[in-house]
Amino acid sequence: AAAPGLPGAVAAVAVFFGLVALYCRSLQRTLHLVPPEARTAAPRSVWWMFAIPYNFTEDFFIVRAVAASLAADGRTAPAAVRRWKALGYAWCGLQIASLLPGAVGR
Repeated sequence: AAAPGLPGAVAAVAVFFGLVALYCRSLQRTLHLVPPEARTAAPRSVWWMFAIPYNFTEDFFIVRAVAASLAADGRTAPAAVRRWKALGYAWCGLQIASLLPGAVGR
């Protein structure tokens, strides 16, 4: 298979950042639905995911804050919050693993 070259690489990065933006928007909307007194973070704080390289650790805090806000709100089943939190932490861990050299980072 031929390498996509610079245009393909730019397109891939643009698509990736577009998907991250959709994820951030979804998290922001989720936090907006949580009453302010139950929030553990401001809805706009999810956009810190774009602060590279800060985002590699900040993502863990964002996942924790959203999960804690959903749990404090009480309208989401505790099991669903735990699953979402586990999935979020797994994603954060995979981001860190992607930085490692060799097969682990690929």
